[in-house]
Amino acid sequence: LTRIGMATSSKTHVEMWALQAPAAGSANVVVTLTAAENVVAGATTFFGVDPTTPYGAATTGSGSGDPSLSVASDAGELVVDAVADRDVDSETVGAGQTDQWMYKNGTGSSDAWGGSSTEPGAATVNMSWTTTGGGAGEWAAVAASLKPWINTAPVLDSGRSPAMDSVAEDAGS
Repeated sequence: LTRIGMATSSKTHVEMWALQAPAAGSANVVVTLTAAENVVAGATTFFGVDPTTPYGAATTGSGSGDPSLSVASDAGELVVDAVADRDVDSETVGAGQTDQWMYKNGTGSSDAWGGSSTEPGAATVNMSWTTTGGGAGEWAAVAASLKPWINTAPVLDSGRSPAMDSVAEDAGS
């Protein structure tokens, strides 16, 4: 695996990883921690991604309130993000984005929340989420633009082994 990028705030941490040209068939994604943590993890698989240069530079950010990143991309590419949040009840993806996964590891506002979404590429793509809940919504996010292989935009494929993994981790309070 190759880490594409990561971002950290005082309460959250997020990483995005890629596996180029995985073996055919199904596979498990395993996250191993060195200590007990409040963690959310997810995986998303894509095909049609350029095998030589699969993605552009990572865009990262952190803050409080609603997560938002402006990502450099291009027509025919596909932007994918991963967001870790704390002190929120739920989140909704921004306009034009497709939710890929969202998990929360409890029912309290202080429990870890993580999610990932995609949006078709353009010169600049704004990846945003709207939070709900009583907390400040401290977040960390990472995004990258997937490059197409032979002028065909990357496509989500949940039936193949993981090619792109997103992990959202809560660093605690």
